[in-house]
Parts: sequence; structure tokens; C-alpha cells
Amino acid sequence: LAPFFLLDRRIGKWRQRLSEGLASWLSVLSNTLESSPNVGEGLGRSAALVPSPLREELMLLRQECRYGLPLEQAIQRSVRRLQSPLYTSTMTTLMIGQQSGGDLSRLLKRSAGTLREMERLEGLVRARTAAGKSQTFVLAVMPFAVVAAMQKLDSNFLPGLFAHPAGRSAALIA
Repeated sequence: LAPFFLLDRRIGKWRQRLSEGLASWLSVLSNTLESSPNVGEGLGRSAALVPSPLREELMLLRQECRYGLPLEQAIQRSVRRLQSPLYTSTMTTLMIGQQSGGDLSRLLKRSAGTLREMERLEGLVRARTAAGKSQTFVLAVMPFAVVAAMQKLDSNFLPGLFAHPAGRSAALIA
């Protein structure tokens, strides 16, 4: 089971790095689309300016479009490949914005701001979760530390506790 858990953990970290690059990529793509309204061209230009692993996926998306695959199909293949909810919603926003014919640049800027806020909130959740885990660890270890300290202070206390039925019951309940 160890390889399964290690691989799952690596995939989780990879997806997290991918998600962390989405907000900056949307900002770059938005700025690129202001100068050139072609989404396919904007994807290609913006791909080189974002960190890995998002860069590799965008370059692959660009290559698929160069080889004749329509942009929508290339995006759908990319979404299926990555299986990242944040990436899926980002690409869905991109496709809908392109199809609707609105101001795609402004829509992407708004989406980038929303993604940054989501990243901030996820960071808060991670910090609070880590604090809760450490508190749980302390609460789990504390009874054993107290018993060890009591044994160190008075070596006759614990044997007396376990010699009497009421003491055994109290220890069992505790």
C-alpha cells in the first residue's frame, strides 16, 4: 500500500502546485488577450510565463491546437487529463467567455482575483487544520505524560490505584 499512498500524495502536491499557478496565469492571459484577441495565440504566449507544472500542460494544449485539434476539444482533453476541479472551472470559464463573445480579458481578471481569494482561504484552512492536528496530538499524549510524572513523583501511587477495584474502574474510564 505504501506506493499507492506515496503516489497519491505526490499527485496531490502536483495538483496543488498546478492550482497555485492558475491565478497568475489568468492574469497573464488576460493581459495577453488585451493586445491580441485570439485565445489560441494567447494560450501560447502566456504558457511560457507561468511556473511548472501548469506550463507543461499549457504547452501540450498549444501543441494539440497546432496539430489541428479545435481549441474546445484540446481544452476538454486537458481537463480530463488533469482531473483538477480548479483547473476544470478555470478552463470552463475560458471556454464560456470565448463562446459568449463578451469581454474575455475582464472576465479572466475577475476569475484571477477569485482564485487568489480561494488560495488565501485554503491557506487559512490548512493552517487551522494543522493547529487542530497538533492539539489532538497533545491531548492524546498528555494522559501518558501525567501518569509518567505521577509515577516519578510517588512510585506507590499507581500500584495503589490498580490494587483497588474502584481505582481500576476509574483508570478504565479515564
